[in-house]
Amino acid sequence: MGNTPGLIGKIPTPNSWKPQLDSLVKSSGVIALLEKQVGQTTVQDIAGALDEYVRLYKAGIASGAEILTLSRAFPDTEEFVQAAAPTTL
Repeated sequence: MGNTPGLIGKIPTPNSWKPQLDSLVKSSGVIALLEKQVGQTTVQDIAGALDEYVRLYKAGIASGAEILTLSRAFPDTEEFVQAAAPTTL
């Protein structure tokens, strides 16, 4: 196991990562593995983030990506749609 021979050198495999991951966990005590979203994301799935984006928007410090997300999540809110227009981002 370990590394798989490839066209250009060896391609690392999860088994070859294990010693480094174990070392990282021992030194920091924390490791976070992320999971991929499966299926369509709903407004309810990201409600907490949307609330924060609205607060940032009202404070005038929302990023372009956050404004775009608001305009997509709330397409009937003209203020978000206008703010996400290509000339304003």
